[in-house]
Amino acid sequence: MSEAERLYTAEEYLAFEEAVPERHEFVRGRIYAMSGGADVHEAIKINVTTALRTAIRGRGCSVRGSDLRVWIPAADAFKYPDASALCGRPEFREPARNVSLLNPSLLVEVLSPSTETYDRTEKFALYQRLDSLREYVLVAQDRFQVERFTRDAGWQPTVYTELSDVVALPSLGVEFALRDVYDEVRLSPPRSRPRLVREPIVDIHAYAARRFRDGSVVIER
Repeated sequence: MSEAERLYTAEEYLAFEEAVPERHEFVRGRIYAMSGGADVHEAIKINVTTALRTAIRGRGCSVRGSDLRVWIPAADAFKYPDASALCGRPEFREPARNVSLLNPSLLVEVLSPSTETYDRTEKFALYQRLDSLREYVLVAQDRFQVERFTRDAGWQPTVYTELSDVVALPSLGVEFALRDVYDEVRLSPPRSRPRLVREPIVDIHAYAARRFRDGSVVIER
């Protein structure tokens, strides 16, 4: 008889995430390692967050990059979008640390060959369970293309493919030009997409957690 799969709690995941330098995501008890992004992927991420920050300046809104987690309570999941934004006051799962955002109104993912299918399907389905989410934006890295999905339109896409196009973001009340997203970016040539493997990572019980009075956690191997 095969050994039963070990599932982890959200608190075990968070303790593990604090203990290792790499980032991981969490969905319903399973922990998944994240792959690093190619240079073009990183360049587009920076351009997107810069364009959004420029557009929302002075509007009482905020934009965060890929280092900020998003917590999806209805899906029991933690995800790292490439960018997130909202207008108004951000809410966090751990208010003292501000590392797991609860109420984004906009989420952005830069597509890559290994994650595009997942970003369009399973991850999108998880994000839709955030009551606060109004818009989801997908940015291609092998062609000039931005897709915007809105809750008000039943998550049907609006596709932008010309550098002269202007992408409207009703959730923030702003817009940005497609040419700003691809500024000084050398597009990646299309290639075959490898199979996405999302297996549980190393057993976090190989680490011993010590919790201190100030709430910090140290995990030792």
